[in-house]
Amino acid sequence: MRKLSVFSLIELSIVILVVGILIAGVTSGSRLVSEFQLQTARTLTNSSSVSGIKDLMLWYETSLESSFDSSERTNQSAVSTWYDINPQSSYKNNATKTTTASKPLFIEGGFPNNITAVRFDGTNDRVFFDGTFLVNTSYTILT
Repeated sequence: MRKLSVFSLIELSIVILVVGILIAGVTSGSRLVSEFQLQTARTLTNSSSVSGIKDLMLWYETSLESSFDSSERTNQSAVSTWYDINPQSSYKNNATKTTTASKPLFIEGGFPNNITAVRFDGTNDRVFFDGTFLVNTSYTILT
């Protein structure tokens, strides 16, 4: 005589619960890796030699939280102000744009290793800054 074994509702619920926990763990793990990579980029930026460049005029950076308003640090948000993080300057040359249709977008994971980016559409997106201090001055722009 052959016995048939059937999973009970409790056993099936336990299996579903375990699978759910595994999926949640994998999702959280990938989120942790992304956050770790972004935090590493922030640490490298803060300790970079850029801040020591003689006569640094301005510095726009995408990974630091201080580069954008908190409300604009979400994926696909329009950037109205991109803050100058130059530690040498008391006058900040913040890049701004007031027209919504031509604002660049904040992009999460726009660069490899989940580094945030600012995306310009190539047609009408632009930002402005007070560049009057650049007149009659030699300078280099690094991107």
